[in-house]
Amino acid sequence: MTVRSTLSGEARVVRVLISRAEDASWQAQALECDLLAIGSSRAAALDTLIKVIEVQAAHDVRHSREPLSTFAKAPESSWRAFNRTASVAEPVELWRHAPSSTLQFLVANAVGVDRPSRVN
Repeated sequence: MTVRSTLSGEARVVRVLISRAEDASWQAQALECDLLAIGSSRAAALDTLIKVIEVQAAHDVRHSREPLSTFAKAPESSWRAFNRTASVAEPVELWRHAPSSTLQFLVANAVGVDRPSRVN
């Protein structure tokens, strides 16, 4: 996802990895900002993550911060899983437009690729 803020006008790419959890739920993990959404389907997990990111980006802009700048990056294991998945199939690109930002999601679907282990 690319976030173009009204503060600087610069673009940032945020990647999303979708994978199946051990309990058969689906997880959508944003990499540049460590956010994770869980759903009963791929679409539900991705939709939830997109909504959370949109709300957080708008909140940050209202408070004169770069969108998503208060979050750390996802764990390295998630980045490796995204890169493995992206090497098998090119990520899907999705766009969302809002008054305070433009969001471009690069979504990699990790079906059949080892998923990252999440440490809580």
